Amino acid sequence: MARQRKHSSRAPAPKKKKPDEKERQEQAALLEQRLNDPEWRPLAEHIRKKLGDQFTLEVDEVLCLGHGTFRRPRFPWPMSYACTVSKLLAILSRHGPKVGRLLVDDLMGDRRKKRNRPTAERNAIWKRWHEEDKLGPTKISQRWWKETHQKVSPNTVKQALRRTR
Repeated sequence: MARQRKHSSRAPAPKKKKPDEKERQEQAALLEQRLNDPEWRPLAEHIRKKLGDQFTLEVDEVLCLGHGTFRRPRFPWPMSYACTVSKLLAILSRHGPKVGRLLVDDLMGDRRKKRNRPTAERNAIWKRWHEEDKLGPTKISQRWWKETHQKVSPNTVKQALRRTR
């Protein structure tokens, strides 16, 4: 049998000193410094317009903004980071305002809900109904509503049929 060691002789962990009011004010002043910088002010206003004064970012978004990569690393579990405009400017400060704006726009583009576009499978079903059952675009849209409960305009069906010919 293996001998077990006792770890009771460890030194106590050093006490973490709490930042006093002066240090907290210095940190706040550093964060606010970018807001007053004329070079960074347009980016700060752009962030306020898109995200507001206080917002929440996911950890993978913060990592992407910090490292400056347009490819998103996927974090294994969801974690949120409460952020303000000044904190985000501090994260983006290593890249500069122009690259920072590109990164923020890329972030907002990924957050935007993507539009559902017609799929090839759906278009093939409509084409089959059109050719085999001799249905027009209006009848196809009504049948599609009955079967899937998804509203589709006859004009959309007409365009899809035109594309699949």
